[in-house]
Amino acid sequence: MKKYVFIILSCLIFILTFSSGARAVRAKYYGTEGCKCHKSAIEDWKKSVHGHALDSLKLEGRSKKIRDILTKFKLDENKDYSSDKKCLPCHTTGFDERGGYDLDEPDENLVGVGCEMCHGPGGEYRRIHKEKDEFKHSETIAAGQLYPEKDPKKVCGMCHYNKKAPTFDPNVKFDFDEKIKEVKYWHKTNKLQFNHEDSIEGN
Repeated sequence: MKKYVFIILSCLIFILTFSSGARAVRAKYYGTEGCKCHKSAIEDWKKSVHGHALDSLKLEGRSKKIRDILTKFKLDENKDYSSDKKCLPCHTTGFDERGGYDLDEPDENLVGVGCEMCHGPGGEYRRIHKEKDEFKHSETIAAGQLYPEKDPKKVCGMCHYNKKAPTFDPNVKFDFDEKIKEVKYWHKTNKLQFNHEDSIEGN
């Protein structure tokens, strides 16, 4: 009898461990192609600093402002950093993550700081966006979607407070509300294919 109890308990432990491990796997990144219903936001993003984040690492066409930043942090202003693994986590989408930017097979949809860098990998919540005309924030949050305005320090902080970043400066404070005022291209409103905004609750 004890033998059977042991076997059953072992099976239960295995199932629970496996299922929790499966849930722990991060959702897959899809890139900007997966967000194409948000047409106005995508157009703004293409013109934004985030949209050209990888370009700022390239030597060709580098602005004086970027050169000055590199010099400030004792980086070589004449070096191309677009394949530097220390830089790519904050200049591409989902670098080294499931479905994210891959140096060996670079995908244009994952170039720059795309939607999913601010809203989380869309593998789960984009299904809600696609299948429902109406949904609540609580649903998409449960599916892994992030909302920077709810916790800007956590979301924006992945890069702007990243102590491992080669350009980290402990003296520079990143103020989300102030940055929003400064940024020229920012999707303050989204004209969507469906009427999500009218139906979303702020919880």
